[in-house]
Amino acid sequence: MKFKKNYFLIMFLSFAALGLTSCSEDDDDMVEVMDPTGSLTVADQTVENNMLTISDVEMSADGWVVIHRAAESGGPMVPDIISEPKMVEAGTSSDVMVELKDGVEIEDGETLWAMLHTDNGEIGMYEFDGSNGLDAPILTAGGDVVTQSFSVMEKATGSLMVEDQAVTDNMVTISSVTLNKSGYVVIHADNGEGAPVVPDIISEPVYLEAGTHTDVDVMFTENADVEAGDTLWAMLHTDTGEEEVYEFDGENGLDGPITDMNGDVVLASFSITENDAAAGSLTVDDQVLTNNNVTVGAITLEEDGYVVIHADNGDGAPVVPDIISQAVYLEAGTYTNVEVPLKESADVNMNDTVWVMLHTDTGTEGEYEFDGQNGLDGPITDAEGNIVMESLVITDVSTSAITGSITIDNQAVSDNMITAESITVAEDGWVVVHADNGDGAPVVPEIISNPVYLEAGTNNDVEISFEESADVNAGDTVWVMLHNDTGAAGEYEFDGMNGLDLPIVVDGNVVVTPIDITE
Repeated sequence: MKFKKNYFLIMFLSFAALGLTSCSEDDDDMVEVMDPTGSLTVADQTVENNMLTISDVEMSADGWVVIHRAAESGGPMVPDIISEPKMVEAGTSSDVMVELKDGVEIEDGETLWAMLHTDNGEIGMYEFDGSNGLDAPILTAGGDVVTQSFSVMEKATGSLMVEDQAVTDNMVTISSVTLNKSGYVVIHADNGEGAPVVPDIISEPVYLEAGTHTDVDVMFTENADVEAGDTLWAMLHTDTGEEEVYEFDGENGLDGPITDMNGDVVLASFSITENDAAAGSLTVDDQVLTNNNVTVGAITLEEDGYVVIHADNGDGAPVVPDIISQAVYLEAGTYTNVEVPLKESADVNMNDTVWVMLHTDTGTEGEYEFDGQNGLDGPITDAEGNIVMESLVITDVSTSAITGSITIDNQAVSDNMITAESITVAEDGWVVVHADNGDGAPVVPEIISNPVYLEAGTNNDVEISFEESADVNAGDTVWVMLHNDTGAAGEYEFDGMNGLDLPIVVDGNVVVTPIDITE
C-alpha cells in the first residue's frame, strides 16, 4: 500500500534538509526525489523471540527500518514506533530482524506497518518525531512513502501428554492436549533412530479447537502397520492453510508442527504395549421387542460405562455414532437381563437388526458424550482390540409381554405398613412405594418403602413396610408401583439409569396406583 508524502509528511518535510530538490518554479506541485530511495518486502508472520522479520530491504543510502502500528484510518500511525529502530546499510539486505520494544503487546491478527526512514540527522541515532525534519520516511521516485502493511498472528503453542498403551479398535488415546489456537494432533512413525518420520503420518489427523482436551482418541490409517513394541510419536500441528483440512507436506509451509515457548516442536514418544485384558463383554439373543425395551442377557464391565443400541446400516454393521436407545449407565461389574429402553423416535420393527454396544465413561461422569469426534465415551474393546458389540434380530414387537395389576385401597399406616389386597404379576418382580412430588405424580427413582419381592401370579394381602426414614402422615398421597426383576435375581436395583428392574408397563402405561393415607 502506498501513501503520498502529503498524507502525513507535509507538516515536517524540509526538502533542503532531506537533500531533495524541487522542480522548476514553473511547476511547484511536482517533486523530484533524488536521494535516498528504497523498497521493502514483508510477509505476514508470527512474533519470534520478540522479533519481526523484514524479508527484503533495499536502500540507496544507510537508513532505518521501523515498525508502526496501524491508525484507525488504515494507514501507519506516525511518528510513534513500536520497534527498536534497525539501522540498515545501503544496498540489499535479506531477513532483517527488527526487535519490538519492551512491553509491546501484539494482538492476534493485528496489522502493522514496516517503514523505511533516512538517517540524515546525527548519524546512527534515530531522531524522527514528525516535526523536526530528521530521519524522515524515505520516498520512492514517485513521492510515495516506502511502507508496507502485514499481519501478525499469535504464535501457535501447545503441549501434550501421552502414555504407553495398547492399540484398541485401531486407535490410541492422547491423555491431554492443550492448544492456544486450533490445530491438529497426529501420529508419526519412528525412524529407527529415536525421531519421528516427517512429514508422513500414520494416523488420521484429529482437528482440535483451542483449549485443553483430555483422552483424545486418534485413529490409525488403514495401511498403518503398528505392533506391540513399536515406538510412535504424537505431534501437534497448526491449521494455517484451509481451515480444518490437514495439508502439511513438509514443503508447502502449511499446517507445520507447533512449537513450545522455547521453539521446540511439541511432540512425545510412546510405546505400543500388548492388549492384556478384556475391558468388557456382553451376551444378547434375538428377541421380541417388549415395551420398547431391548433386553441384554449379560454384561460385564471392568470400569463404569454404558450400554447402548445402534441401528444397522444395511451392510451388517452399526450406524455410529448415532444411537437409537437411551444410554444406560452401569457401574463396573456383571449384570444379567439389562433392559435398554429405545428412544421414542426409534423406528424398530420385526426382523430388524440392531447392535448392542458397550461404551466407556471418560468424559463427565454419568453423562453420555460420544459423538465420534470428541474422543469421549468411546466404544469399549476386548483383549484383541475389537469393539465389544453384538447384533440381534427383533423377532416380533409386543407391548404386553410383562403384565401386572394392583388392588389397594386408601388406608391408615399400621405398624409402619400398608397392605395391598391383591397384586398380580406375569413374571417375578417387585412392589414398592414412591412418595408424591406435589404435582400428582410419583418421585422416581427414589422409594420410601422396603421393596417386596413378588413371585409370578396373584399375591394376596401383600404387606409393604415403609423405610424408617420415611415421613408418612395422614393426608399424604403415596404411589404403589410394580417393577420387574431383570438384574440380579431377588435384588432390587432400579436407579432410573441402569436399565435394571424397570417399572412394569401395560399398554404403554406404568402399573402404579396412588392411595391416600387416612387417620
